[in-house]
Amino acid sequence: MEPFGRGGGGGGGRGRGRRSQSISRVVVGNEQCGRGRGSEEKKQEQCERGRGSEEKKQEQCGRGRGSEEKKQEQCGRGRGSEEKKQEQCERGRGSEEKKQEQCGRGRGSEEKKQEQCGRGRGSEEKKQPQNSSPDSRSDSDSVGMGMAKLNIGDDVDKPSAAAAASAAVGEGGFDICHRKQPGSVVLKPPLLAQNRERRKSRSSNNNGIGLSLRPGMVFLKGYLSLSDQQKIVERCRELGVGVGGFYQPGYGEGTKMHLKMMCLGKNWDPHTSQYGERRPFDGAKPPHIPPEFQTLVTNALRDSNALVPQNRLPSISPDICIVNFYSQTGRLGLHQDKDESEDSLRRGLPVVSFSIGDSAQFLYGDHRDPDKAEKLQLESGDVLIFGGPSRNVFHGVSAIHPNSAPNLLLQQTNLRPGRLNLTFRQY
Repeated sequence: MEPFGRGGGGGGGRGRGRRSQSISRVVVGNEQCGRGRGSEEKKQEQCERGRGSEEKKQEQCGRGRGSEEKKQEQCGRGRGSEEKKQEQCERGRGSEEKKQEQCGRGRGSEEKKQEQCGRGRGSEEKKQPQNSSPDSRSDSDSVGMGMAKLNIGDDVDKPSAAAAASAAVGEGGFDICHRKQPGSVVLKPPLLAQNRERRKSRSSNNNGIGLSLRPGMVFLKGYLSLSDQQKIVERCRELGVGVGGFYQPGYGEGTKMHLKMMCLGKNWDPHTSQYGERRPFDGAKPPHIPPEFQTLVTNALRDSNALVPQNRLPSISPDICIVNFYSQTGRLGLHQDKDESEDSLRRGLPVVSFSIGDSAQFLYGDHRDPDKAEKLQLESGDVLIFGGPSRNVFHGVSAIHPNSAPNLLLQQTNLRPGRLNLTFRQY
């Protein structure tokens, strides 16, 4: 019985050992399975992390694509603005071409106007000789003290002379008269006003007003008739726009005088204060003094001696005439006319001055100081003569009074605002 018991016991121990080994194997297997599961979880976690990093990469890629799309959008906008700029540039070019085209049309219309203006002048010149009559040509008023009637510049209205003057204006000469525009209408003053102004002119002439300002200086108030003034303006205009006509003189170093000047007979050079036969800057020869101007000077000296016998002056044969046109801002400082020959100055041959247009404030005296000078208002039609003991008197023009010219003179001549002054002398 005992052996059976041991054997049974031994068999049981073996069975227990096998069970324990089985259990250990299960535990080990489970442990290995747990470890496998842990590594699997780690793999899954790493996989999740990889997926997260992949998603981040994709998100960053999406952002990059978004920024790229924004860049492309901005680029498209830039291209659009560039296209708009080009379109605006094209529009600007088109408007510029339109402006140039309109400018060309304007030039063409201006040329047509000038051509029509030339035709209108030609027809007007043709009409003038036909409309002239003996009564209109003899409209000059006689001056008191036995002065004969004077017809100044009867040949001014000849078509050839007017055509030459118009051509000279186109060459850039200074015109003392406004050019009439084609189609312009000039309103004439009432007949009553015209007659009043004519009576005023005749009255001053017939009264023979002569004043002795000082020894050798005589003032003839309103001596030139309105008709004489008109013809003087027309003749000076004709000569002034031609060869040797009006220009702006200067004293040198760029200093310009405040007037336009034209010399007749001989040229006077402000730079050298000498007379010559031609102008140095362009070689032009001064026009001749019209004979009717010389007749006016002779008659003025004769009437001056008759009106003021106590202040007699010698007669002259003028071979020099300086014609100055002062604008409304023009002036001339105090100076002496002493560039003539020694014989002329020694004999005291007088200077005869005609005033036409706006009035001027005239200064004269024995000194160059304006504060010590005497003042005299010279109006249109006045004549001033100084010679003998007053031959070297200082004189000048300090101011021009605007809008003071006779209205009838302006309407008949279209004279520019300003004063026309002619001074005659004998070299």
